[in-house]
Amino acid sequence: MKTTHHSSSKLLRPLTGLLSLLLLLALSTSAVFGQGTVKGVITDKADNEPLIAANILVKGTTTGTVADYNGQYILPLKAGTYTLQISY
Repeated sequence: MKTTHHSSSKLLRPLTGLLSLLLLLALSTSAVFGQGTVKGVITDKADNEPLIAANILVKGTTTGTVADYNGQYILPLKAGTYTLQISY
């Protein structure tokens, strides 16, 4: 009768690779989602109606977004101080 012995390191190699991949994904996800956001609603001062498609731009940059149908916007930014320019 022939017996085969499996080395525990051979069995652990695929598991170690999988765990390494999961760790890498978790770290990269936290780096991407670790930044903050500025969000708000743009409304008309006169009647408080949402300003659809208002432009929100970080002053001095090309970073910006557009308000949605409800005047809401979300702008992901790194921590810091910014001046926003809103145009409609």
